[in-house]
Amino acid sequence: MPRFIRLLLHWLGLADHPEPWGGPAGDCFISDKEATCAYLQKRFPPYAVEILSKALGFTMVATLRGRIFMVSQNYVEEITGSQVVRRGKDFITSVFHSAVWQRKKRTTIIRDHSDRGYWIASDDPLRGYREYFRRITPEEFAAMTSHLPRDPDGFPIATPPDDDTLQKARGLPRM
Repeated sequence: MPRFIRLLLHWLGLADHPEPWGGPAGDCFISDKEATCAYLQKRFPPYAVEILSKALGFTMVATLRGRIFMVSQNYVEEITGSQVVRRGKDFITSVFHSAVWQRKKRTTIIRDHSDRGYWIASDDPLRGYREYFRRITPEEFAAMTSHLPRDPDGFPIATPPDDDTLQKARGLPRM
């Protein structure tokens, strides 16, 4: 199909962009508190940014031999059953089940054109929320997660968050 027709169909929502983005390059990423807070300060009141900033800067996402793990302060979640809903030139929207939130979550991964990381956009916990993840080396990831229990194959063992984290996560209103 000619590129122009495909672009027109993409604009109408009937086809993917002719040059789809394959997703973030690299295997390991960590939440960047400074970049995220700079973005949030432009869109939310200071008290909301202060509350949200307490949950930034430590969440890591890693792809280890084809399996995706999210490591937060006190828990590890393996991302399974992720389905790409829409793919565009600069974004990928996917849906996955979160054991922590006990529901399906829809997120959009947005390309950072500096190629140092990517943005995650979601309407949880607030409409218009975005968090920046910057690339780290696999060695940095291994050092930061050396305290985690691992299975015989070297993968982090999925562990549920403590009760306090669960209550906070599940207590946030869904927007």
